[in-house]
Amino acid sequence: MQNTALGLFLVFASMALGQNANRVFQFTQTAAIGDRVEIAKIVERVTDTKQSSEDSEGKTVAFSGSPDQMAEAEWLFHELDRPADSQSASPHERRTSDNGEIVRLFYMAHTAGGRDLSEMATVVRSVTEIRKMFAYPSNKVLVLRGTIPQLAAAEWLFGKLDKAAGVQAPQSEISNQFKMPGSDDMVRVFYVTKVTTTQALQELSFQVRTIANARRLFVCDKVKALAIRGTAAEVEYAERLVRERDK
Repeated sequence: MQNTALGLFLVFASMALGQNANRVFQFTQTAAIGDRVEIAKIVERVTDTKQSSEDSEGKTVAFSGSPDQMAEAEWLFHELDRPADSQSASPHERRTSDNGEIVRLFYMAHTAGGRDLSEMATVVRSVTEIRKMFAYPSNKVLVLRGTIPQLAAAEWLFGKLDKAAGVQAPQSEISNQFKMPGSDDMVRVFYVTKVTTTQALQELSFQVRTIANARRLFVCDKVKALAIRGTAAEVEYAERLVRERDK
């Protein structure tokens, strides 16, 4: 009986070990301790792995999770452990093993610094409803995990908002409007020209949100823009209000 029980225990233990993995990753390009900590946090949160140990002197970090999770963690770790100016031409994305979501990295050309990246992430996260979005300021990159429609909307928004300060896209209905796939919602970006201060832009946002009942309207102060998601009627009403008050 004891031998049988021991055998069953070893079988179940082996099965458990087969379902989980523990990997140690070595930083080769990231020197700053703060950056290494940030990368480890992003990998852990995006891939749902668990950070099991960290060695600052040896420049290593260990994660545990399922084999699929560890494969995703390894890919993302090496994508982030790069010099700031060494982006490759290949697509920075990977399809996850569960529920068809995609992990994708968006490198910003004109948005740098923690504050501006955080503002960008807040706007895009709120409009697209992507739950997992994290900024890594040292490489000017945002890491997203979401569905194909969500990432399509995010890519469009980044194209409209990742501009040099003071540079705006053409104020055109066609170029500044995006239809959410699988939904009747429209996404629109309004650029203002007369409202120049942060406080005035926030006040304009509050007015339009209140009057037009636009719950999903957000400010991108860096390029003096408002991003909105709503029905065609809500977006049209918000546009009229913005133009009336941008004086």
